Amino acid sequence: MFRIWRNALAIIVAVFVFLLSGTFRAVELHAQSEDAMIKAAQLIHDGLRRNKDSILIFAKKMTFTQRLALYSVNEKSACGPFALNLLLSFGIGSWVQGNKAAGAVGTIGQLAGLAFILTSEGEGALKTAGYVLCGVSYIVNLIVPFMYSGKINSELKTALDLSGFVSIELGPRVNLSSLGTLIPGVGLSPGF
Repeated sequence: MFRIWRNALAIIVAVFVFLLSGTFRAVELHAQSEDAMIKAAQLIHDGLRRNKDSILIFAKKMTFTQRLALYSVNEKSACGPFALNLLLSFGIGSWVQGNKAAGAVGTIGQLAGLAFILTSEGEGALKTAGYVLCGVSYIVNLIVPFMYSGKINSELKTALDLSGFVSIELGPRVNLSSLGTLIPGVGLSPGF
């Protein structure tokens, strides 16, 4: 009888030691993935484009949830820059977004257009060119924030190894009925 209890106790101790070793390994892996997440976040902050290969190396050490959280924190939105370009113009939203080329196009295009308009006398070709230049640079700066954020977010997904991931967002919706009334509700939209 004693031999049975001794064997049972040996088995219980062996299982306990095995489980503890797995727990310590899990804690070690969790610490490694947390460290990888912190380093990847720093690399993203330092420059996504020049560090994307290094970010991908650290992303391989992170869990899917960590990569998704890092993506959510660093995802670029086009709404703020679009609103700034719509309301303040001169490419200010593009500058804020970090898109220097589009910011320069907006600023220089609209300043040059205004200069043409203000320095021309009468209704000459120079004044028309000024209006066209202002209008084109304004329209370009309304479109560019969406293109820029899409490109940056795509690069971020690739760097974090989330390329095949498609999210579904749940949010409020307002639909226009056939009678012309607004119908509030909740809807789903894909987030790419």
